[in-house]
Amino acid sequence: SAFGFASQAAQAEFQAASAGLEEEHYLAGIELERDRWHEKILLAELERYQCSSEIYLFMPDHCHMIIRGLKETSDVLKVVGAFKQKTGFALRVNHAPVKWQKDFYDHIIRGEDQLDKHIRYILENPVRKGLVNDWRSYLYKGSTTRNLDNWTDW
Repeated sequence: SAFGFASQAAQAEFQAASAGLEEEHYLAGIELERDRWHEKILLAELERYQCSSEIYLFMPDHCHMIIRGLKETSDVLKVVGAFKQKTGFALRVNHAPVKWQKDFYDHIIRGEDQLDKHIRYILENPVRKGLVNDWRSYLYKGSTTRNLDNWTDW
């Protein structure tokens, strides 16, 4: 399970991280279809901390993100922390039987060629898990920098 985030955009360096839920089948379940509250929280935190997301994708038991800081004052770690805190609170008050794992995994993605490789891996995750036959039909994904519907960088 992975979600990634990036350092300052000027450095063209990306840092990837991972965090998962302790139980399965809530993030991409019926609750998300109702109002996509998880996505709204993520987008608000990206804006708050001056970041963009090359890709975000919510799986039943974890999420993937690649986040890039847009300015010197951007704080990608705070995006991840605030997202986990706010979505964790929403899960708790709605009596969901899951909670975020305490920690997350991270690593650096260097350069655009590695970035494209990671985006492809993330988009194919629902296919590998048997949730859809084509990543384009998976509903729980997005990007603040790319039009994924037209993305054919394979």
